[in-house]
Formats: sequence, structure tokens, C-alpha cells
Amino acid sequence: MTAPAPASAPVLRASDADRDRVAAVLGEALATGRLTSVEHADRLDAAYSAVTVGELAPLTCDLPDVTAPAAVPATEHQEVAAVFSKVVRVTGRVAFGKVVVSRERTDWNIPSAP
Repeated sequence: MTAPAPASAPVLRASDADRDRVAAVLGEALATGRLTSVEHADRLDAAYSAVTVGELAPLTCDLPDVTAPAAVPATEHQEVAAVFSKVVRVTGRVAFGKVVVSRERTDWNIPSAP
């Protein structure tokens, strides 16, 4: 059984962390097929509206504990360098590294590079 706090303190007010732990258990139960989406939605709604720890405990009492994911092994740091170039052909001209735009309308006239 999963309890967000000791069972001897069911009248303690639930914290956001307590509610989040219950939500994690419910999410895992949904992902593994232990709860239907309707059950998950109902229990999740009850978890976020719970005021005391005692109201949270029944929501997960029939579900297994969620084990913390195993630590991801550290990977070695590798440096990667990439060099990109851009050749753009616009209206018969070639511009290296930038786009040269030429339009007939006066509001679109952009001076071309020399």
C-alpha cells in the first residue's frame, strides 16, 4: 500500500507534495493498466481536492508502490563541432551567407549587397 504520510496522522493537512505523490502513483497505475481512464480521472480529482492525509490514503491503498526510477548512468561528455554554409540563388544572383531579395514593389525593395 502507498500512503503519503504515516497512517498514525490521518488528520494532518495534506501538502501539495503529498497530492503530487498520490498523482504519480495514480499515473503509474493508469500507465500499467491497473486503472481505467475513468477511475484515474475520478481518483485524481479526489486527490487534488483532498484536504487531509487521511483522504489521500484510500485513493492508493489498492495500488502497488511506485518505485523511483533507476538513476541514469552518467554519459561521457563529448564536444561536437559543426560548420554550416548556405548558398542561396535568388533571381539569378548568388549570395553567400545571406539572402538577397529583390522585388519590384517599392515597399519590398531591399538594397542588395555589393
